Order: sequence, then C-alpha cells, then structure tokens
Amino acid sequence: LILRHENGLCWKCKRLTAFFIQQKTDGPLVIQALSHCSLIYNCQKIKFSGRYLLLLLEVLSRKVINMAVVVKMAGTSPELYSCIAPLVMNPEIIKYNHNYPFKTSESFVWFVAFSDEDNHVLGFFPVEIRKKSAIINNYYVEEDAKGVFLSLLEAVTNEFLTTGKELEAVVQKPHESYFRTQGFEIVRAWSLYLKMKKTYEEE
Repeated sequence: LILRHENGLCWKCKRLTAFFIQQKTDGPLVIQALSHCSLIYNCQKIKFSGRYLLLLLEVLSRKVINMAVVVKMAGTSPELYSCIAPLVMNPEIIKYNHNYPFKTSESFVWFVAFSDEDNHVLGFFPVEIRKKSAIINNYYVEEDAKGVFLSLLEAVTNEFLTTGKELEAVVQKPHESYFRTQGFEIVRAWSLYLKMKKTYEEE
C-alpha cells in the first residue's frame, strides 16, 4: 500500500493512518479509516494507489461509516496500552469476561474498534498467534453491539485469510450468531464458551 497524507486530514485520521503505516496494515482497514475521514470530516487531499481508490469508492457507496473503525496494534505497543488499560482494569469489563483477566504478549496482535464520532474505544479482539493457528480469546464489545462485532470479525478474518493459519475463537455463548455470520462453526462446547473455527468456502 502506498499512502501519504497532507494538510486536510482530520487529527483522528492522521493518528489512525500513522498506526496503519507503522503496523503495515493491509488495505481493508486503511479503507475504513479513509472513508471515516471523507464522510465525517469532509477531509481532502487523500492520495493513494488506484487499486485502493476503487476499493474506497466501493466502500463509500456501501456507507461503511456506520461501522466501527478498526485498528490493528502489536501486543506490547505503547499505543495499545494507552487505549486499552482503562478498560482491562475496569471491574465491569472484567466481569464481562467472566472474571478472567485479559493478557497480552509479543505473540498477540490486537484489533481495537473506535467510534466514528470520537476516540472512544468500542471493543477489542486480542488474537494470539501460534505456529499453526490464530486464536481470538478474552475479547470485549461494548453493549454487545452487532456492528462492532462484525467490524472486528471482518478485520481479523481479512488479516488471516491468506496466512495459512487456522482461525479459531473462544466465544461466549450469547455471541455465537455473530461468529457464525463470518463463517465460524462450533468444534467444542463448554458451559459458558464455545470453541469455534473459521471455515472457508472452496473456490
């Protein structure tokens, strides 16, 4: 991806594109940030390659602005700690996770969903990278919002689509339908959780 920003981008999109460039995030996530900037703040002078221009126009036509902006962050990055720390130490959010602590390390990448209207964190998916698999576990989504779930799931799915790793998730039972929407199927069930695995349609 070739992307540079000039005067005219809002402060939030400057920050987001910096994250994307630093993390070498792929096209779909960048497009979400750029569509946010174009529609909400009417920013100008966004320059990037022709291929992504076509994708951006497609996204704009689908009004992706109703979805959350998702940012990929390294598991031990200062940016992650600054925006996640107030949440993972919040007793109500720990309760949401059935009182299990949240954890991270260099073997994790996090997908963090931000509100389109401000810098408010709407949810996050930590993904543990193992030798043959990537596992979503101990996540949080504010008010179990469907749009945030789908934005996060789409971002994670796009990230690991071509890596050759199996994409798995430890899912709270009330959230099963969101994961099924993205092609996950149950492989094991416990009292509070489901182990689900992403399946891909054969071409």
